[in-house]
Amino acid sequence: MRNFYFLALVTATVATFLLSLPYVALYVLIMTVGITAPLVIPLPMVCLCLWAAFPSVMLAGRPRWRTWSPIFSILLLVLVIFGPGLVADWEAGKDVAKREIAARTPEIFRAPFGVEIVRPASASLRFEASKRPLDIFLQQNPCFDLCERLLTGGQVAWVRLIVTGDMVGKTPGESRAFLIPGTPDQCRDIDRDFPADQRCALFSADTGAPAELTLVLAETSSHSSFDSLTPYAPSRYRSASAYRGNTRAGTSLFHREQIFYERPLGFLVFNVGSLGAGERGGGLTWDRKMASTSPIELASALQGLGLPLGPVRTRGPALTGATNETAVVPTADAQDAAYVASLLSTGPEIGYEYSAAYSFMIGTWYEGLLAKAELTSSDSSIFCASLKDHRLLPARSKDNVISRHKIVCG
Repeated sequence: MRNFYFLALVTATVATFLLSLPYVALYVLIMTVGITAPLVIPLPMVCLCLWAAFPSVMLAGRPRWRTWSPIFSILLLVLVIFGPGLVADWEAGKDVAKREIAARTPEIFRAPFGVEIVRPASASLRFEASKRPLDIFLQQNPCFDLCERLLTGGQVAWVRLIVTGDMVGKTPGESRAFLIPGTPDQCRDIDRDFPADQRCALFSADTGAPAELTLVLAETSSHSSFDSLTPYAPSRYRSASAYRGNTRAGTSLFHREQIFYERPLGFLVFNVGSLGAGERGGGLTWDRKMASTSPIELASALQGLGLPLGPVRTRGPALTGATNETAVVPTADAQDAAYVASLLSTGPEIGYEYSAAYSFMIGTWYEGLLAKAELTSSDSSIFCASLKDHRLLPARSKDNVISRHKIVCG
């Protein structure tokens, strides 16, 4: 039995060493048309288990150690399998703590006041630790949840949105839009179906007034290179910062971070590389999955500054799979229609064409209309008005809306 163990240990170690050389594992898999994959893929873990059993085998003949040596081998194996993931979690938490700035005590803002929000064009990350679709931090609608709640909270007079990385014309750049809280009467003037006891958020012409609070939301990639066996490998950073005044050089009120990182799963595999990408591969690497630190509680951070927020809008049943496999498009409601109607009335910032972010917002509204059993008269009139606005980028779902709801525009 002992001789068999040492034969297996030497064979697995030599095979692991040879297959960890650059290109070797890749060529073996290609030459055998993948037939050897069931042997090649688990080989590093088999080798690891054999080495973990080494103390048990060596001390098996000693009565004093016969009971403890298997326990030691098991603990060693558990440490190697679960340790890197725990180290990655600890490093990520430490990294967040180092980057964040705690919120200041509640600030005094002269109500009503203006807020400027700088945000990227879209949430590039679709991952959520709980496997939920599209997170609420950066929704596709330029005026996302917190933007809307600021406007309906009672103290904010306006919100200026600066969307970075937006396609303006045929080139990426910044787009701007201006929103105000609408009174119930204004909301119903825009959309006859709007509830009489609720306020809405509406697009409007920019007054050019300076903001008293600036929020900067960002997502950036990590450009650091990591060894394949390094436990903590951050891939992307998400941040939310608040500044007093209308400039990012103003007094910092808080800074929050969420880090997305590749967490080891405790399964060692060969770094195969890729012929097409010119990657030589070689060595071992951890099989990993994307993980993240705790989501940014932006609402709590704003309320900690003393800002009242309006209620979270209750959305109808969602239409899934409308734009991609993880997208969730809620049923369009009166606030969505008010956004579209007021945007069409205000017009695009650059005059001759809406940016991609706002054209996409209207396209998403079209998809939300598909989830409705029946359109209201306001829905139909706003939809027809959007079809006549040639400053919008084409939306594929408009034909589906016409077909489903039998809309005839004059």
